[in-house]
Amino acid sequence: MIQANFRNNRRELDNIEKTIEKTSQDRNLEILGVTIAGYASPERSYQLNERLSWERSQALKSYLQRNSSLSSRLFDVIPGGEDWQTLRELVEESDLPDRSQILSIIDSRDNYDRKEMRLRETGSYDRLLSDFYLALRRVDYRIEYRVRDFNLVESRDMLTRNPGHLSPYELYTVAGNYEKESDKWNEIIELTVKLHPEDEVANINAAGVLLNRGDLVAAKICLDKVTDLPGAWNNLGVYYLYTGDLQKATEYFTKAMTYGVEEASWNMDIRRQMELYLEK
Repeated sequence: MIQANFRNNRRELDNIEKTIEKTSQDRNLEILGVTIAGYASPERSYQLNERLSWERSQALKSYLQRNSSLSSRLFDVIPGGEDWQTLRELVEESDLPDRSQILSIIDSRDNYDRKEMRLRETGSYDRLLSDFYLALRRVDYRIEYRVRDFNLVESRDMLTRNPGHLSPYELYTVAGNYEKESDKWNEIIELTVKLHPEDEVANINAAGVLLNRGDLVAAKICLDKVTDLPGAWNNLGVYYLYTGDLQKATEYFTKAMTYGVEEASWNMDIRRQMELYLEK
């Protein structure tokens, strides 16, 4: 059972409730589920901590079912168990005098109960209890939702109100209403990659904008996220053209031309003109 008035529980519970209600009341969103994961510190046995983490998850699930408007079927619970990963991160960032020894124990192949016993023998165990373990006893939650599709008029309105609801396709549809490479077009292209940083096409398009601006470092960061697409090859060719590596520029323009990228042909002509200029 959750003790709502313990420490900062009340504030955290209020934040979760407000987030769920705000999401559920947004007519543009459909909540698909709420996943709850409880975690425990490695103090005491692994089996006991597995049960404690499960009970923490179940307690938050029961609380939210009573205090939210969502159907109970939308809640899913997973036991996180002992959170050794977070413990490792906290220790690695700490100033513990025996930090290396503790990290070695955490990374060892010992079973979890054996690791816990070895941690008890370190000189910093009291600090682990007081400064680290408390942060591991927690419950995380994740809301999964689907954003409905928007038409052009709705997308233009959403761009000013809540652009995070727009898909890359919807953002490009809005951008298409502006002249290519205009300030507004560039602004939307760059916004798209900020909102969808792992989208390959968004990274290719943003790289093109950044290359035109001469921001080679940011452009290369975008291109490094793209696996193997002809549009990326053309932009990589431009990148190497700007850096003076004509051999690599030729390599990437040639690859892009093989797949019919017209811009690569134009850029190859520029590359040849540059080579002739350098030979004079």
